Amino acid sequence: MVIDKKVKIFLTILIIAINGCSSLDNIYKSVSVIKSDDFDRNSVIVDDFLNFIQKYYAPAKTTFILNIDKTKENLKFAQLFENRFRNAGYAISYKKIPNGVFLSWKIDRVGQLVRVTYYINKSVVTATYKRVGASWVAIGSFSALNMPTPKYNPTLLRELSSIKDHKLYAKVTANRLRIRQKPSINSRIVGYLNYGQKIQVSTKLSSRKNQEWIKIKHPNGYILSKYLKDLNEW
Repeated sequence: MVIDKKVKIFLTILIIAINGCSSLDNIYKSVSVIKSDDFDRNSVIVDDFLNFIQKYYAPAKTTFILNIDKTKENLKFAQLFENRFRNAGYAISYKKIPNGVFLSWKIDRVGQLVRVTYYINKSVVTATYKRVGASWVAIGSFSALNMPTPKYNPTLLRELSSIKDHKLYAKVTANRLRIRQKPSINSRIVGYLNYGQKIQVSTKLSSRKNQEWIKIKHPNGYILSKYLKDLNEW
């Protein structure tokens, strides 16, 4: 049987594509090859990574996509990971979603050290830990490859998240920003905000005529969101 040349090319491309998808599935599947369930160790690892990742991906703006290897040890770690990250404001999904961030980990040993390697989209981050007495401590800082430029201020994020029912804080970028009585450019002006002024946002309204309005409390009124900078960012 003679196979047409075009068919051969198509089959070759198909095989490459299938192998590529398979390798990606393997990368984005979280595993733990350590046969022990140490809650203290896992807590240190998760909290350490949570503090690190907030500089690059902000809570309330990020959904991490997880694919978990269902071994006993890995499920324990994954449960702790999900709980801590959800409490910090991140969303977790086990299905591919638009704009989601693929995240997985591999936990193994290097001599007496525990090594954790994270795969975050196209980035790779590594950290190592060792037991000192009854505690686990990090050895050095995170080693990162292809990570985006840090964008967020984790200290400010923690301060805002510690406030009960906290609202978004923002800074005015217009020289003199009008405050309207209602969310409309035709509404009466009830006050002004100056450049650099920090405000607390009460409510974000749906866009009206491609204009997103923000409700503020002091003074009570509405302003256009395009003249604000989110203070969760640097």
